[in-house]
Amino acid sequence: MSTTIERTVTISEETYQSLRDFVSEGGDGFGEDMSLIVEKAVAKYIFERIVAQMRAELSHLSSEDITHLVEEAVDWARKR
Repeated sequence: MSTTIERTVTISEETYQSLRDFVSEGGDGFGEDMSLIVEKAVAKYIFERIVAQMRAELSHLSSEDITHLVEEAVDWARKR
């Protein structure tokens, strides 16, 4: 189990109320609480930013170059 920390997060009243309504109505059916929803949202945001950054950094490469890099990475991972 991962370690958790407690922090204060400031959000708009509208967002807070929408989140409370969502959770009180059963969320997505998995019994999620506000902390889990916030954690998932932050993880998604970070992932999307990393993807956008990688796209920008790799935009000069051809699809063949990218395919080669992916194949190298997969080979490396399989050897581990």
